[in-house]
Amino acid sequence: MKKIYIILPLFFLLILISISISIFSFEEESSIGVNPKIEAIYYGSYQEKLNAVHYIGSEKIMAGLRPIIDQLEKRQKGELNLNPDLVARMCTTLGRLKHPAGNAILLDLADSSKKRITALLELDKKSKKEPPQKKDGEEFVTTFSNLDYRLEAEGEFIIGINALRALGDLDIASGVDKLKAVVSDKSEFMEFRVAALKALPNTTFSDDKLIGIIEKILEDEKYDYLKVQAAYTLLFKDGTHPAARKKLIELLGSSDYEVRRDVALAMMELKMSAFVVPLEEAIKIEDDERIRSILLKAEHECKYYIKCCRHP
Repeated sequence: MKKIYIILPLFFLLILISISISIFSFEEESSIGVNPKIEAIYYGSYQEKLNAVHYIGSEKIMAGLRPIIDQLEKRQKGELNLNPDLVARMCTTLGRLKHPAGNAILLDLADSSKKRITALLELDKKSKKEPPQKKDGEEFVTTFSNLDYRLEAEGEFIIGINALRALGDLDIASGVDKLKAVVSDKSEFMEFRVAALKALPNTTFSDDKLIGIIEKILEDEKYDYLKVQAAYTLLFKDGTHPAARKKLIELLGSSDYEVRRDVALAMMELKMSAFVVPLEEAIKIEDDERIRSILLKAEHECKYYIKCCRHP
């Protein structure tokens, strides 16, 4: 009988402990948030935050919209320090969610990136070292002589580029106006103009003046990178644009392998019969296996699309 008296209190004690643990766990979960994949944006490590942002974007989890905007706004106010790659991924995710609430912060990020890069350039000019001479077509960030300034500028470029691309995905009037302004401004950084041109085909823009500006880029722009994207944007909007088609085919013979790569990617997406023969000729003489692989894919896409159209 004594054994029973001893065991019963112990039994009830264990029950009380388990109930207390359950209540504590519930309160802790409620205070943090329901979905641990989303709450990682606030409390997780860098990799966990990246995974959370990727999860929200790939699955289009709208519950993740506010946490992302909140983190970006705190970053812009100087209250939070975020890795540039994480900020860029957040921009991309806002574009995928396609909610107008993301437009304002994306505009702010695009503007602040340009301002910060400009400020870094001024600081770099005041440094004692002479900046290296930039070759034609070379990326702008290579003109920095101070490594710290250059690394920070590269991070800002990544943020600005992804913010502009996301504005195109949202396709909201103020965002599209920003893209038009960047494309039209010759004093703008080349990387940002390319990003804006890449974003425009995702929008419903209809502006004869802008078309004229893009055609002007096609004719007399210094950088071939811009010409490739200008040609793509014009052909995406109007598949019959002869000057754009001719320019893409011409740039397929560029000595710059990155330009040839961009042309091949553009042709792959456009899937036009006019590109089949030029691609076949380019494949014959391409000496870079990486580019040759892309050219072969582009050729396949163009031929496959023609076949589908002729034999539905």
